Amino acid sequence: MCKTGKRFFSILTAMALIITVSVTPMPAYAAANASGYSSAKALEYAAAHCNDGGDDCVVFARACVEAGGIPKDKDRNYGYTPEQYKDYLVDNGFAVINELTCDYYYSDYQGIRLADNEGKVAPGDIILYHCNNKDCTKQDFHMSIVKGADGDYKGKYVGWITCYAHNVAQDNKVVCKVRHKKCGAEKNTITLYAIHFKSTENGYTYEEPEKVEVSAPVLKASKSGTTSIKLSWSKVTGADGYRIYRSTSKTGTYKAIKTITNGSTTVYTNKKLSKGKRYYYKVKAYVSNDGKKTYSSYSGYKSVKL
Repeated sequence: MCKTGKRFFSILTAMALIITVSVTPMPAYAAANASGYSSAKALEYAAAHCNDGGDDCVVFARACVEAGGIPKDKDRNYGYTPEQYKDYLVDNGFAVINELTCDYYYSDYQGIRLADNEGKVAPGDIILYHCNNKDCTKQDFHMSIVKGADGDYKGKYVGWITCYAHNVAQDNKVVCKVRHKKCGAEKNTITLYAIHFKSTENGYTYEEPEKVEVSAPVLKASKSGTTSIKLSWSKVTGADGYRIYRSTSKTGTYKAIKTITNGSTTVYTNKKLSKGKRYYYKVKAYVSNDGKKTYSSYSGYKSVKL
C-alpha cells in the first residue's frame, strides 16, 4: 500500500476499500477473452499519443488497451469513470485486480518497484489510483498505462515502474507516482492497483473449446413448378444448421445461396430460376463452436433441369 504521509494504513483499513482485491493465480481458462492482448501495440499507441493534450485519463487508457486488442463495450456509447472501466475489464474476464506494494523513491513521492510486485503487474497493464479518504468524491481518480521498469531516458529510477499518462511526456521520471490533494484531506493515503490483463504473454494459458464435428447430409432434389427446385436432405445429428450451395455446372464453382439456422429444418425451395436451365446443388451441415461455425464436408451433388 502506498501513502503520501509518514504512516501506512493497517491491513484492516486496506480490507475495507471499495475495490475488491484479488491476486489471482494463473489457471487455464476456457474463454480466452484476453489471450491475444498485445502490450507492444498498446504501448506503441501510448507513446504516440501521450502528448496529444487530452484531459481524460480513462479515454487515453481505453484507447491504448483497445489498440492492444481489448474490445470496446458495444452496448455503451458514453464515457467511463475509472471505477466503471475497471469493472468492465474485470467483469468481462479481460483482467484481474492486484494491489501493489509501493515505496518512496524521492522526496515524499512513492512509486512501484518491480521487484516488489513480480507477477502482479506487467507492461501494458493499467495502474488505477485509489484514494482511501472516505470523504473523497473521486476515490478511484486516475489511470495510467505501465511502460516498464527501465527508468527514464537518463537511466534514473531503473527497476521502478514507469507509466504513460494522458498529456504527460514519455520520459517524465516515474509517472506512476503518488501525490493526491484534490479531496482536501490533510494527509492522503493512496493505494495503487494493477489492472492486470489475462493474456498469454502474462503467463495465462487457455484451453481451446472442444471442436464438435458433424457428418455430411444426404441430399435430394426435384422440380417444384416451372421455375422452382425443391431440396431436401437427411437430418444430421447434432447439427445447428445447414448451408446450401448452387452451381450451373457439375464441376463449376458452388456458391452459397442459403443458410438454414435451424438444425431441424431439412427442406428448402429455390425459387425464381430460369426455365430450361440445369442447376447443381450441394449442402453442408454445421455446428457452432464458441461462436464459430464448423462445417461438415459437402453432400454429394444433385442436379435438376427445369
